[in-house]
Amino acid sequence: GSEMCIRDRPIPVYLPCVAFSNNFIFDPQGNIYTCITSLGGDRRIGYLNEQGDITWEYELYEFMGRNPLKISECRTCQYLPLCGGGCPQTAFLTNGTYQSAVCGGSKKVHFGTINIYLRRRFPERF
Repeated sequence: GSEMCIRDRPIPVYLPCVAFSNNFIFDPQGNIYTCITSLGGDRRIGYLNEQGDITWEYELYEFMGRNPLKISECRTCQYLPLCGGGCPQTAFLTNGTYQSAVCGGSKKVHFGTINIYLRRRFPERF
């Protein structure tokens, strides 16, 4: 039989935004959203139609088409692999488009995350 390998520590999986986790949020009216912060607003990505099928809105393609490599501030940022350009919803609310960068305090948070990882992984170097 096969044996289950149990790790002594969980391995973090970095996902820039939970909205990219292929999970959707449905409101009671059948509207579909990618992000809890957009719930109830005009940023729905689709809805359940009268036939019980999903009708996708253009908003989905705008949201999913966000590419931080096409955002000048992100393209050269050393934290891009961790943050993915920041929160798309915040980018939209701040700049009126998903195709913009929002860093806020994330650089400090990512520096701290990397520092903690390195201290755990290579304690002899600190």
